[in-house]
Amino acid sequence: MQLLWVIASLVFAWKLKADESLLKVHSEKPLQAEATSGALIPFETPIAGFFIRNHHDVPVVSPEDHVVVVNGLVDNPLRLTLKELREFPQKELYAVLECSGNRRGLQIPSAGGIQWTEGALGNAEWSGPQLKTILEKARVRPEGRFITVRGADEPALPATPAFIRSIPLQKANEQDSILALTMNREPLPLLHGGPVRLVLPRWYGQNWVKWITEIKITAEEDSGFFMRKAYRMPKKPLKVGEPWNSEEGAPIQELLVQSLIVQPEPLEWVASGKVTVRGKAFTGTGEIVRVEISENGGKRWRTARLMPPHPRGGWREFELDLEIKQNKTYRVLSRATDSQGNTQPMTHTWNPAGYLRNAVGESQFVVASAQAVSGYQTYKSRCLVCHTSGIIESQPLGKDGWKKTLQKMKHFGVQLDSEEEAAVLEFLLQLKKKKTVTSSVSTYEEQKNRFQLPSGALKKNISTGQQIYEKNCASCHGIEGQGKIGPRLRARLIPKDSFFNVIAQGRNSMPAFRETLDGDQLEALWSFLQRPLTSENN
Repeated sequence: MQLLWVIASLVFAWKLKADESLLKVHSEKPLQAEATSGALIPFETPIAGFFIRNHHDVPVVSPEDHVVVVNGLVDNPLRLTLKELREFPQKELYAVLECSGNRRGLQIPSAGGIQWTEGALGNAEWSGPQLKTILEKARVRPEGRFITVRGADEPALPATPAFIRSIPLQKANEQDSILALTMNREPLPLLHGGPVRLVLPRWYGQNWVKWITEIKITAEEDSGFFMRKAYRMPKKPLKVGEPWNSEEGAPIQELLVQSLIVQPEPLEWVASGKVTVRGKAFTGTGEIVRVEISENGGKRWRTARLMPPHPRGGWREFELDLEIKQNKTYRVLSRATDSQGNTQPMTHTWNPAGYLRNAVGESQFVVASAQAVSGYQTYKSRCLVCHTSGIIESQPLGKDGWKKTLQKMKHFGVQLDSEEEAAVLEFLLQLKKKKTVTSSVSTYEEQKNRFQLPSGALKKNISTGQQIYEKNCASCHGIEGQGKIGPRLRARLIPKDSFFNVIAQGRNSMPAFRETLDGDQLEALWSFLQRPLTSENN
């Protein structure tokens, strides 16, 4: 059974090569991107479509030199290299990673923060040493109650708090709590916390600290911003807009019961007849025991089929066949229940940060004639090669207008036979205007390449870069680039294209250096700043 899951995921990943734009980018600085609907269809979410959430810029790390320090209330402090971490017994498991702000963009009234829709989650295979084994080797003292974890990512400004989380020792010692070194059987990618990150199944993602450099055993929770003020929930419901003190709230930990519909995809066109609704469900408490589907807004529910649970965890898949005859847009709801009796509510309770939105899953799809559905498939494979859906769907054209447009496209080289042309025309005539997503779509490779240091790049002209830095930059950014008047420049992996653009053109109070620094000097300066921080100057 386990092999079947792997094969199915690999087959689906191969099919995705025809359309590798699986990330919707909300921000490039710091990088924030969520999965497109297509990336969430397979049991194993591909790395190319796995959401990315950063609090600070991606750090500069060197896997060869990376060390995880275990200190604090221990009798045997540790300094573990990646090689040493690999020598521990490795545990493999599937686990769902979900941002606590997932679906925030659906909250009304809205809340500040990244306006995630439903893609700030994913299910991956993780492997690495159990955290409890490492803590046993460090010999935690009786007064130790938390692991306080920090990573290599550093804030841009000195006054900005570092991202530090404290995890109760009881959670750290669970069998499935690991230091992940791989993701989907690949070395853990930099954009997902590589070379080592915390994996805490059944807990929300802000606790899964990335780029880990230190695990400190403490008697109390960290007193910094990201523990005392951020990622906390009111202990009782608030009225919309009601002020509250987040320090009095409860820390966000266990995943709430959740479900999402992945097929048909949002606003997918399907032919009338048997339509199979498929989705995923998961929870932080117990196991998923039931998923129900409603076609009439929750007035009547039908029990879906649950697929067998994967032997190594992850979300539970479900499906239900619907017999649909009428051509129209259908709205379908999904509702999951776990073994502890927790069931998704029909509506979400407003909260100031838009956290923990776990109302029933919802999807809409269009049922149309077989010809229109055929036209929709042709539209995706031919028309969207050159155009985005927005420019096509916004056209106020009738039948004659679309006929002329299709003739023009054929003249420009689009291959359409008479049947395909008729089907596309039928689809375009039935197409209704809908709100388009404002986020840009990107491939994982595009983003990875932006943050990838060329081989040998940091060994060139380091001394020259240091001289340029000390002459032009140190007075504002600090002698080690740690931040002073201007933001931190060291330990932040700054894409070369962005760096060159900002330095050459200037920004805010920083002057433009296009007249004083040539390309080689910019290259030397960038190389000097991209060196990893050592423990001595961190």
